[in-house]
Amino acid sequence: MSERYWDDNKPLSPAKLFVAWESTVLRKALLASNDYQLSSSALFNLQLDERRQFISLQYIESRIKTMIGGYSITPILFTFDFRFNPVSFASSDHYDDYSKEMFEKGYLSFIPDARYLHTFKDSLLYWNGTDWVNEPTLNPAYLESVGEDSSYYKEWYFKKD
Repeated sequence: MSERYWDDNKPLSPAKLFVAWESTVLRKALLASNDYQLSSSALFNLQLDERRQFISLQYIESRIKTMIGGYSITPILFTFDFRFNPVSFASSDHYDDYSKEMFEKGYLSFIPDARYLHTFKDSLLYWNGTDWVNEPTLNPAYLESVGEDSSYYKEWYFKKD
């Protein structure tokens, strides 16, 4: 964390939400092949669309070192509603190209497509303060830290559609 966000006199605020997911079959295949130098994954380009009430983020699952010294990336676009329910996951051209290559080399038994990503989004896990669960849940430690000022979040947290 950058020093400008750090205050030794105050504890760090708990995160509102924790979401976890496994690597996709493509990343597992890239790791198994030992043909590529991979960097760790990262999230980029978080965007809020208030009109349509979506949160979109680009998940760079793998950065792959190329022969000319640069990097190629395999992004997936995650889209969530404002309660962080997964709406859709979409692959990129690079993700699709590497998937096809790994299939042709025998590291994948199928090419991950839209159907695969649709089922992959069902594997998301959310932290409820005690366990990882399958439905979006605000972190209870966050709710506790904001106290009575959290009526909006408490409504979000306790309301069931």
